[in-house]
Amino acid sequence: MIQYVADNSLPGTCVSLNLMSAKGKERFYERLDFKRRPSEADGAGMELVIEKR
Repeated sequence: MIQYVADNSLPGTCVSLNLMSAKGKERFYERLDFKRRPSEADGAGMELVIEKR
């Protein structure tokens, strides 16, 4: 999904991919460069911003 978005975004655009991680599984997404947006009850919301230049 990340590669598809990166390959198909228009030049000069910025796309934000957001997801919810199961609590305790955030590190999986961090290895893919997602950043935590913490939620104590559900685990972290995760975000990755892709800029196409």
